[in-house]
Amino acid sequence: MDYQSMLQNLNKEQKSAVLLIENPVRIVAGPGSGKTRVLTTKIAYLIDSIGIKPYRILALTFTNKAANEMKERLKSLIGEEKSNKTFISTFHSFCYYFLREEIHLLEKFNNNFNILDGIDQDNILKEIYKKYEISKSDISYYFAKNFISYNKNNNISPEELNKDINDFSDPLEINKAKIYFEYQKLLINSNSLDYDDLLIYTKQILDKFPEIKDKWSKRFDYFLIDEFQDTSKIQYEIINSIAINNNITIVGDPDQTIYSWRGADISFINNFDSLYKNSSTVTLIQNYRSTKNILKIANNLIKFNSNRLVKNLITENELGDKVQYYKAYSTENEARWVYNQITKLKNNNYQLKDIVVLYRSNYYSRSIEDLLASKAIPYKMVGGQKFYEREEIKNCLAFLRCIYKPTDISLKRIINVPSRKLGDETLKKLINFAENKNISLWDSWEKYLEFIDISNDKKSSLFNFINQLKKYQLLIENKTEKIGDILLKFLNEIGYISMLENYKDNLSISKIENIKELISSINKWEDENINSSIEDYLNSISLEQVENKNSISNSLTLMTIHAAKGLEYKVVFVIGLNEGVFPSSKVIQLDDENGESFGIEEERRLAYVAFTRAQEKLFISSASDPYSEYKKFYSNKPSRFIYESGLDLNEVTYNEENVKLSLEDHMRSNPNDFEIGEKIIHSVFGKGIVLDIKGDSIIIEFEEKKLGIKQLLKNHKSLEKAT
Repeated sequence: MDYQSMLQNLNKEQKSAVLLIENPVRIVAGPGSGKTRVLTTKIAYLIDSIGIKPYRILALTFTNKAANEMKERLKSLIGEEKSNKTFISTFHSFCYYFLREEIHLLEKFNNNFNILDGIDQDNILKEIYKKYEISKSDISYYFAKNFISYNKNNNISPEELNKDINDFSDPLEINKAKIYFEYQKLLINSNSLDYDDLLIYTKQILDKFPEIKDKWSKRFDYFLIDEFQDTSKIQYEIINSIAINNNITIVGDPDQTIYSWRGADISFINNFDSLYKNSSTVTLIQNYRSTKNILKIANNLIKFNSNRLVKNLITENELGDKVQYYKAYSTENEARWVYNQITKLKNNNYQLKDIVVLYRSNYYSRSIEDLLASKAIPYKMVGGQKFYEREEIKNCLAFLRCIYKPTDISLKRIINVPSRKLGDETLKKLINFAENKNISLWDSWEKYLEFIDISNDKKSSLFNFINQLKKYQLLIENKTEKIGDILLKFLNEIGYISMLENYKDNLSISKIENIKELISSINKWEDENINSSIEDYLNSISLEQVENKNSISNSLTLMTIHAAKGLEYKVVFVIGLNEGVFPSSKVIQLDDENGESFGIEEERRLAYVAFTRAQEKLFISSASDPYSEYKKFYSNKPSRFIYESGLDLNEVTYNEENVKLSLEDHMRSNPNDFEIGEKIIHSVFGKGIVLDIKGDSIIIEFEEKKLGIKQLLKNHKSLEKAT
């Protein structure tokens, strides 16, 4: 294919990015601006028009999906034979290829090394935990792997950490050091590498052996790096070591740097022109994805960031619908609004697979999941587990079950959570004893604990746990407090919350947020079901999970915004835009303490990414929450990002601050008995549907679009049930 044919479908800026080949090139590519097309066209141009051999081009990206997409597009441009010879891969795949040739130089491994997957790592940790009698309840495998990864990426060797072990007073710190030391020793003995080792050992060899650095820098004539805004320090140093001929093109968008917590450093793309002399910059601002109205609020929002390369996205797409903002008075009401909008979209020929619901943190999915389950709407979670399938939620529900009425299943789940030093052998003896007596575990503990063949310290630990459960069983029976409050007190007393807090990692913070959301939802359920029991609550949760197990191809998608990076949908909902939720309270607090705006700027970039996933329609919402006292991170104040986006707040679908009830209205002598979902007729406003009932008030969505949603007294004369 001649280069004119290659370039005919590119705009002016895209062509410029392709044709610049002699010096370092930075392509600043906004969302939906065709960066993959530019990258693959540039590779094709280098091969077919400039004459560079395919195998002398190295193109790196961050995911296998992106690498495969580039390969397929390149194949359509220059054919399968040439495209297959081009080195297109992820950073980690390139390092694997490099180490297959060079790792023997470190004298710890040979070139036939193994790569560990997550299951392999867990099996190694299982062996270490058994050796040192460490419980997963004290240190989860996930936490151990994160701890090891953090130390490796910060050049802290296991030997360095282990030599200070005698100075540690905290048993947790001692065990963490032991795990890291033993883990790395087992890897070396088995000639194995984990994911982090691929980058670390590649850099070590390039730093230590100049002749190897020279060898690999001469192997390639041209280097192309995708998603450069996500590059970490070690990744930058690897590519900088071998791309010494300055024939390098990087592509990325500083406005989409949302992975700093994973090591991504925005300075590498922002300062590219000073890091690489004689470099050129091309900015791609033509967006092919979204409508004008969607881009307008995205552009308005991101302008509030100061640490960026300025650009303003434009599009030739249609104006499109206005972006809708809904101010809900509860998270449940917010979920019902999403459901109602989805129903309307389906009536207008949108399929569920065209729609995504995005949120800042996983805990926020609970309300929308509950509603979708109750309405039998099929949905899938991307990049995370469904709320009630998360480990900490399962544990909490098992604790609640044990407080109410212990079952063998729930007791087995939490008997060693947090660790009571009751290992597999002890549990086996407890189970066998109960089975031989043909009674439940709980009955065997209550009646025969002193006769069971386990050590006295284990009996003492179990006896304390039994007394704790009995104490809270009495609180439940006496109904002195709300169920959720009792459960939270129990979790604090047994040390479950403090166990998670001790980890001090992002996952543990997320788990605590999930637990607080669960506590809030239990109390909310109790308020709405005053004549129901805990058994009813637990059964309702179990039933919903069973009834919604089937996977359906045409299903709604739920995911965090981080998981949505690089994706696009016809319709996007971004929910939970509250101060303390999005932006998160942790970020706000850290920025306030440090007197900076680094965290808020990344949160704003995250909102920018969320908004620009939308092709045709964008809905955003915030929610008040009467139960927010259980979630200290939560604020009922709408997010600053709503105001910064320039939305016309006079067109808010529902704004509780503007809704006033007329106390002078005449009331009916016979009260209306409305139900949620029921159709009504108002003597002035016309037809509507009941969204919610709140005490003496009723929340109605009227068919007349300009009326939107109103809160009225449910016994007002003007209201009638539709016949």
